Amino acid sequence: MVCFVDYRISNIERTSLESFGLSIVEVPPNNSLYKSIDGHVDIQLNILDKKSKKVIIQKDISPNFKKKLSDLNVNFIESNRSLKYSYPNNIFLNALILEIILFIT
Repeated sequence: MVCFVDYRISNIERTSLESFGLSIVEVPPNNSLYKSIDGHVDIQLNILDKKSKKVIIQKDISPNFKKKLSDLNVNFIESNRSLKYSYPNNIFLNALILEIILFIT
């Protein structure tokens, strides 16, 4: 199972997650965002379907991140727009998706 984490994850947190057999994928910083949220998972991607391992990622995320997803057989699509510094242009991927309902913040 894949676990997406902020790039600022501590070694203790990483070790704990890995002890559950999780494959850790660090979300890299995005320089278009302010520092306190520049690595937030819920800002840069959204899990569309856990069963089919499909996510949507912000279109400017690093090629290394995309390669990591491919290596883990995670299917992804890219957003149409780029993240921006200010609300609401920094949260368009921030949503809650249940099996039958999509909640957009």
